[in-house]
Amino acid sequence: MKTYYEILGFSSEDHKTITLDEIKKAYRAALLSNHPDKSRNGKLSVDDIQAAYAILSNQHKRSAYDQALQGSNYQIYSKQEHSEVYDLDDLEYDEKLNEWFMGCRCGNKKGFTVNESILEDNIDIGEILIQCLDCSNWIKVQFQENDHAHLE
Repeated sequence: MKTYYEILGFSSEDHKTITLDEIKKAYRAALLSNHPDKSRNGKLSVDDIQAAYAILSNQHKRSAYDQALQGSNYQIYSKQEHSEVYDLDDLEYDEKLNEWFMGCRCGNKKGFTVNESILEDNIDIGEILIQCLDCSNWIKVQFQENDHAHLE
């Protein structure tokens, strides 16, 4: 899965030195080269490009995204094809384990699992992509700090 930097054509190593002007230029170039009306060879979706720009052009969101890239096993702010979107309240909460979970269509009743510390680490982002523990399915879970009492 490509990072937002890679979607806009940057290498992963250069992400700390990229300026806002460079991000804007890369965004425009990516849109032009992947727009369905302009090119039939576009490998990226316009939605992916716009999502990358929305995060990388906002310093606060970009900083949170960079932190997530460095230390998380979860894919933050990346778009997986065919991922379904859920609110944190759609997942069940296990008080003993202090984690939220949801069953997957592969049969694992706790296939999608996320704990409170991961949510707290990414509260500024407000969404997280989670891969099933047993298969290749992904879901996107959206949340806010005040969505659930366990995050306070």
